Amino acid sequence: MTGRGQDLHEGDAVAGRRLLWLALGLGVLLAGVMVLGHVLAGHLAADVPRAALRLPSELPLQQHPRADLREHQRRHAQRMDGYAWLDREAGLVRIPIRRAMEIMAAQHDQAGGRAPAQGRKPGAAADPAVPAEARP
Repeated sequence: MTGRGQDLHEGDAVAGRRLLWLALGLGVLLAGVMVLGHVLAGHLAADVPRAALRLPSELPLQQHPRADLREHQRRHAQRMDGYAWLDREAGLVRIPIRRAMEIMAAQHDQAGGRAPAQGRKPGAAADPAVPAEARP
């Protein structure tokens, strides 16, 4: 209470009639939206031919998934562990990832801890780990 006798607290009376009308209005609105959605869905579905709604009788699945996975893994391992020409004219070859990491570590050590230059200069010594047929 203040000095003038006024109560500053909220009243505990609830406007029940107003709350009831609000709930009724929301219910009517929700029902109208549902009816409208049903009508529109039926209208839109009528435009789609029935043949487009059917699923194919046989789905295009892999015939031999385990064999396909093994073949994929074999090709991946061959690519990661093998030597191949990327561009013979430019002298670019693909080398096994482990060998590439060894080369990068050796270049890093030779550079005194600095990052090595990207790529090899023309005329630089050939890497003895690269087979002769894969060398430029």
